Amino acid sequence: MDPQTARMLKDTLGITDAELADLAPRLEGIMAMRPQMEKVRIVAEVMSSVNCLAGVRKGHKLVFNIMPFTLNMQETTCPLCVRALTPVMVPTHGMWELAMNGTQNTPRGQARVAECMDPGLDWGGLGHVRFKVSIRSVE
Repeated sequence: MDPQTARMLKDTLGITDAELADLAPRLEGIMAMRPQMEKVRIVAEVMSSVNCLAGVRKGHKLVFNIMPFTLNMQETTCPLCVRALTPVMVPTHGMWELAMNGTQNTPRGQARVAECMDPGLDWGGLGHVRFKVSIRSVE
């Protein structure tokens, strides 16, 4: 591991030399993938939205970077709603694993569906939003 990365991990995380020695081989493999992963996003696109109080509408997108695994605020067009973001995170983690294993576009049939936590009018709530979660290559 290069000294700059080692110093950053020690300063930021408080990681010890022993922990760093254990982590280094695994981290080097992941860091080697970084240039490739910077061209991949996980996208949760709104497929349907009914009566969403947060203003989430069909076509809005939550966009996640692969490395570091963060919400990409520049590409995200969806208002942030905890009741929507929380269920989206479950399939997003699975998509992250696929991406880290080399998948740059979601294989046919591998997209996932996530639904917000508001059950909608028929079930005692107010609105309801459904997302399609997939991996997309960006060039």
